[in-house]
Amino acid sequence: MLSEGLLGVIVGGLIVFISNFSLIFYNDYKNAKNIENAIVADIESIEKRIKEYSKLHSSNENVNRPLDVIQPFYPDNGIYYRIQEDIQKLCKNQAKIIYKFYINLMIAESERKLTQQLIKENPQIIDPSVADNYPILSSRSQEVAIASSKSMVFAINEASNLIDEIKKI
Repeated sequence: MLSEGLLGVIVGGLIVFISNFSLIFYNDYKNAKNIENAIVADIESIEKRIKEYSKLHSSNENVNRPLDVIQPFYPDNGIYYRIQEDIQKLCKNQAKIIYKFYINLMIAESERKLTQQLIKENPQIIDPSVADNYPILSSRSQEVAIASSKSMVFAINEASNLIDEIKKI
């Protein structure tokens, strides 16, 4: 009698354990799928712009002047900022590719902002006709703006190259 009761408790405990484990696994799986879907939707919303820009500037070697890119590559309130900590919940290879994409995108955006600031302070960088209205342009500002533009092109090309790989997730 006692052994049947003990066996029942053990079997019942195992069933509860397996049920809880299954629910936890299922919830983790669903959360990972939601993260993946959010990332793919986010990338699809900016894909056209990134790929067009990448095609237009296929190499940073051709950048010999500052690039006046007004529209941001990625919004300040993008999905990435809300789920960046959750990306680590994905499998290692997925997370690595996604982080690499967004890091390149953030670099491109940072360089775009820097170039825009330099152009704002020194409009003669891109429009020599306004040179009379502004103080003498330092060659350093010009060099920094070009270097920043080259870095922006490199980073956006790297991000563009990862898009198709991410969409396969």
